[in-house]
Amino acid sequence: RCVQETGTWGQQMEYRYLGNTGLQVSLLGFGHMIAQDTPEFQSTFDEMVKRCLDGGVNYFDTAEAYSDGIMETVLGLSLIHISEPTRQAEISYAVFCLKKKK
Repeated sequence: RCVQETGTWGQQMEYRYLGNTGLQVSLLGFGHMIAQDTPEFQSTFDEMVKRCLDGGVNYFDTAEAYSDGIMETVLGLSLIHISEPTRQAEISYAVFCLKKKK
């Protein structure tokens, strides 16, 4: 188990290893299954994802079945809109590793 202090919330987030991948994922995750393909929804969702990342969350739950795949697109766009390169690289790596192992 690894603990990292977050600056924004002033609390600590716990991380656990994801199987034998070597990746550490936050104990708390964020999932949302209802999406709209509108600029207003995207802007609101960007803010939700930013708050999660600022709090140390790096585990996001989504699936193609959520809103017929729109949710995956919305989450991907949020990560592009608000993530600094290091966060984006970690998340991209996690997605690549998990899909490759299936």
